[in-house]
Amino acid sequence: HGAYLNDDDDAAELAALVRDRLDGSTMQFHATALADGVVTEDEDAEVLTRVVEGGCIFANRTGFAGGVGCALHHLAAADGLHHSTYKPTVCWQVPLHRTIEEVTANDGARLEVHTIAAYERGHWGEGGADFGWWCLDDEVAFVGRGPLYRSMAVELSLMVGDAVYAELAAYLDTRRRQRSRVRFLPLA
Repeated sequence: HGAYLNDDDDAAELAALVRDRLDGSTMQFHATALADGVVTEDEDAEVLTRVVEGGCIFANRTGFAGGVGCALHHLAAADGLHHSTYKPTVCWQVPLHRTIEEVTANDGARLEVHTIAAYERGHWGEGGADFGWWCLDDEVAFVGRGPLYRSMAVELSLMVGDAVYAELAAYLDTRRRQRSRVRFLPLA
């Protein structure tokens, strides 16, 4: 499956990166991207990255001299930038997923409620069962050296804004400090 694009300007930005920044040494399917484009549409007219040889056109496969993995991710690293700079939203958000729901408050005001949770197959709809979710099917995808809200600070800030992220991080830092003071007696 390719990556579905959320923003109207994503397709043009990806095409410009292929034309101006990537080449055959950094993107395995660069020639195909130049010849056929980097995006396509599904049966519902949703725009997504083109699939080549069973995967996203930007996914360099095992054995490619320019490095395995996303060519856009490699480009951002080479430029000293966060990978969200070049990658489509759905790609840099993983393993997080944001839903937006409009609700009515008690005073009648309409509010947007943003919920962030782990990305799961069900978020993709019917097609989610058809493919392995990156590394998310493996429980090691959910462990790290530090808390996710810190290791994914850039992504969370992009998703909810800097002010909301700062409030969230401060709250979670306080909770972590409080939990570290709790001591349990050993079971007899």
